[in-house]
Amino acid sequence: ALGKDKEAYGEIWAALRRGDRVGVEKVLKGTARKAETPGRRKAVRDCRRYIDQNWEGIMAYRLYPEVRLGVSAEAHVSHILAARLSSRPMAWSARGVDRMARLRVAKANGVSLQEQYIARWREGLRALEIDKAAIEEERQRLRKVSGEVFGNLPALRGPVTSLTRALKALSRNIDLLW
Repeated sequence: ALGKDKEAYGEIWAALRRGDRVGVEKVLKGTARKAETPGRRKAVRDCRRYIDQNWEGIMAYRLYPEVRLGVSAEAHVSHILAARLSSRPMAWSARGVDRMARLRVAKANGVSLQEQYIARWREGLRALEIDKAAIEEERQRLRKVSGEVFGNLPALRGPVTSLTRALKALSRNIDLLW
Protein backbone atom coordinates (compact mmCIF):
# COMPACT_ATOMS: atom_id res chain seq x y z
CA ALA A 1 0.00 0.00 0.00
CA LEU A 2 2.84 2.43 0.78
CA GLY A 3 5.01 1.45 -2.15
CA LYS A 4 8.55 2.77 -1.79
CA ASP A 5 7.56 5.73 0.42
CA LYS A 6 9.98 5.09 3.30
CA GLU A 7 8.80 8.14 5.23
CA ALA A 8 5.15 6.97 5.21
CA TYR A 9 6.32 3.47 6.07
CA GLY A 10 8.15 4.74 9.16
CA GLU A 11 5.21 6.98 10.17
CA ILE A 12 2.63 4.19 9.91
CA TRP A 13 4.75 1.79 11.95
CA ALA A 14 5.35 4.45 14.60
CA ALA A 15 1.59 5.12 14.78
CA LEU A 16 0.87 1.37 15.03
CA ARG A 17 3.38 0.96 17.86
CA ARG A 18 1.79 3.88 19.72
CA GLY A 19 -1.70 2.48 19.15
CA ASP A 20 -2.61 5.72 17.35
CA ARG A 21 -5.48 4.81 15.05
CA VAL A 22 -5.97 8.42 13.91
CA GLY A 23 -2.29 8.65 12.99
CA VAL A 24 -2.55 5.46 10.94
CA GLU A 25 -5.60 6.82 9.11
CA LYS A 26 -3.82 10.12 8.44
CA VAL A 27 -0.84 8.37 6.85
CA LEU A 28 -3.05 6.13 4.71
CA LYS A 29 -5.27 9.01 3.55
CA GLY A 30 -2.17 10.99 2.55
CA THR A 31 -0.82 7.96 0.69
CA ALA A 32 -4.16 7.49 -1.10
CA ARG A 33 -4.12 11.13 -2.26
CA LYS A 34 -0.58 10.70 -3.63
CA ALA A 35 -1.39 7.37 -5.34
CA GLU A 36 -0.76 7.60 -9.07
CA THR A 37 -2.60 4.46 -10.20
CA PRO A 38 -5.98 2.89 -9.46
CA GLY A 39 -4.13 -0.24 -8.33
CA ARG A 40 -2.17 1.70 -5.70
CA ARG A 41 -5.38 3.42 -4.45
CA LYS A 42 -7.04 0.01 -4.17
CA ALA A 43 -4.02 -1.31 -2.24
CA VAL A 44 -4.32 1.60 0.23
CA ARG A 45 -8.10 1.00 0.61
CA ASP A 46 -7.47 -2.70 1.25
CA CYS A 47 -4.77 -1.84 3.80
CA ARG A 48 -7.13 0.55 5.65
CA ARG A 49 -9.86 -2.10 5.76
CA TYR A 50 -7.38 -4.72 6.98
CA ILE A 51 -6.12 -2.46 9.78
CA ASP A 52 -9.69 -1.51 10.77
CA GLN A 53 -10.77 -5.13 10.94
CA ASN A 54 -7.70 -6.16 12.92
CA TRP A 55 -7.38 -3.18 15.25
CA GLU A 56 -8.23 -5.19 18.37
CA GLY A 57 -5.46 -7.66 17.55
CA ILE A 58 -3.02 -4.81 16.93
CA MET A 59 -3.88 -3.33 20.32
CA ALA A 60 -3.57 -6.73 22.00
CA TYR A 61 -0.12 -7.12 20.47
CA ARG A 62 0.82 -3.72 21.90
CA LEU A 63 -0.76 -4.21 25.33
CA TYR A 64 0.34 -7.81 25.91
CA PRO A 65 4.05 -8.16 25.06
CA GLU A 66 4.05 -11.84 25.98
CA VAL A 67 2.00 -12.47 22.84
CA ARG A 68 5.02 -11.43 20.78
CA LEU A 69 6.87 -14.47 22.07
CA GLY A 70 4.45 -16.65 20.19
CA VAL A 71 1.41 -18.66 21.13
CA SER A 72 0.74 -22.21 20.10
CA ALA A 73 -3.04 -22.08 20.33
CA GLU A 74 -3.62 -24.91 17.86
CA ALA A 75 -1.28 -27.22 19.73
CA HIS A 76 -2.97 -26.38 23.03
CA VAL A 77 -6.41 -27.03 21.61
CA SER A 78 -5.24 -30.32 20.18
CA HIS A 79 -3.51 -31.38 23.36
CA ILE A 80 -6.16 -30.31 25.85
CA LEU A 81 -9.41 -30.90 24.00
CA ALA A 82 -8.87 -33.33 21.18
CA ALA A 83 -6.97 -35.68 23.45
CA ARG A 84 -10.18 -36.31 25.38
CA LEU A 85 -12.91 -35.53 22.90
CA SER A 86 -11.69 -37.33 19.80
CA SER A 87 -9.00 -39.88 20.62
CA ARG A 88 -11.56 -42.15 22.24
CA PRO A 89 -14.53 -41.56 19.96
CA MET A 90 -17.79 -41.14 21.76
CA ALA A 91 -21.05 -39.39 21.13
CA TRP A 92 -20.97 -36.00 22.82
CA SER A 93 -23.88 -33.68 23.42
CA ALA A 94 -23.23 -29.96 22.96
CA ARG A 95 -23.65 -29.51 26.70
CA GLY A 96 -21.29 -32.38 27.48
CA VAL A 97 -18.60 -31.10 25.11
CA ASP A 98 -18.87 -27.63 26.61
CA ARG A 99 -18.54 -28.91 30.17
CA MET A 100 -15.68 -31.26 29.32
CA ALA A 101 -13.85 -28.47 27.48
CA ARG A 102 -14.26 -26.09 30.42
CA LEU A 103 -12.97 -28.73 32.85
CA ARG A 104 -9.95 -29.54 30.68
CA VAL A 105 -9.07 -25.87 30.19
CA ALA A 106 -9.45 -25.13 33.90
CA LYS A 107 -7.18 -28.04 34.75
CA ALA A 108 -4.61 -26.95 32.14
CA ASN A 109 -4.67 -23.45 33.64
CA GLY A 110 -3.77 -24.88 37.03
CA VAL A 111 -7.20 -24.54 38.61
CA SER A 112 -7.79 -27.09 41.34
CA LEU A 113 -11.05 -28.75 40.35
CA GLN A 114 -11.33 -30.25 43.83
CA GLU A 115 -11.08 -26.80 45.44
CA GLN A 116 -13.63 -25.43 42.96
CA TYR A 117 -16.03 -28.25 43.76
CA ILE A 118 -15.64 -27.78 47.52
CA ALA A 119 -16.10 -24.01 47.18
CA ARG A 120 -19.33 -24.49 45.24
CA TRP A 121 -20.53 -27.09 47.70
CA ARG A 122 -19.90 -24.66 50.53
CA GLU A 123 -21.88 -21.99 48.67
CA GLY A 124 -24.92 -24.17 49.07
CA LEU A 125 -24.85 -26.04 45.81
CA ARG A 126 -25.85 -29.61 46.36
CA ALA A 127 -23.35 -32.37 45.81
CA LEU A 128 -24.03 -35.04 43.22
CA GLU A 129 -26.80 -37.42 44.14
CA ILE A 130 -26.98 -41.03 43.06
CA ASP A 131 -30.32 -42.27 41.84
CA LYS A 132 -31.34 -44.96 44.31
CA ALA A 133 -33.70 -46.59 41.82
CA ALA A 134 -30.83 -46.97 39.34
CA ILE A 135 -28.66 -48.55 42.01
CA GLU A 136 -31.37 -51.05 42.93
CA GLU A 137 -31.96 -51.87 39.27
CA GLU A 138 -28.25 -52.53 38.81
CA ARG A 139 -28.18 -54.71 41.93
CA GLN A 140 -31.04 -56.83 40.54
CA ARG A 141 -29.22 -57.20 37.24
CA LEU A 142 -26.02 -58.26 39.01
CA ARG A 143 -27.91 -60.77 41.18
CA LYS A 144 -29.35 -62.35 38.06
CA VAL A 145 -25.97 -62.47 36.32
CA SER A 146 -24.19 -63.82 39.39
CA GLY A 147 -26.89 -66.47 39.85
CA GLU A 148 -26.42 -67.57 36.25
CA VAL A 149 -22.67 -67.78 36.76
CA PHE A 150 -22.89 -69.77 39.98
CA GLY A 151 -25.60 -72.03 38.55
CA ASN A 152 -23.40 -72.89 35.56
CA LEU A 153 -20.31 -73.90 37.50
CA PRO A 154 -19.52 -77.53 36.72
CA ALA A 155 -17.81 -77.86 40.13
CA LEU A 156 -21.23 -77.51 41.78
CA ARG A 157 -22.55 -80.56 39.92
CA GLY A 158 -19.64 -82.85 40.75
CA PRO A 159 -18.76 -84.77 43.91
CA VAL A 160 -19.08 -82.96 47.22
CA THR A 161 -15.76 -81.41 48.23
CA SER A 162 -14.74 -78.47 50.36
CA LEU A 163 -14.67 -76.38 47.14
CA THR A 164 -18.24 -77.29 46.17
CA ARG A 165 -19.46 -76.56 49.71
CA ALA A 166 -17.80 -73.10 49.65
CA LEU A 167 -19.16 -72.26 46.19
CA LYS A 168 -22.67 -73.39 47.12
CA ALA A 169 -22.52 -71.27 50.26
CA LEU A 170 -21.47 -68.31 48.18
CA SER A 171 -24.22 -68.90 45.62
CA ARG A 172 -26.89 -69.04 48.37
CA ASN A 173 -25.55 -65.88 50.09
CA ILE A 174 -24.81 -63.83 46.99
CA ASP A 175 -27.30 -61.17 48.18
CA LEU A 176 -25.04 -60.50 51.13
CA LEU A 177 -22.28 -59.39 48.76
CA TRP A 178 -24.45 -56.67 47.26
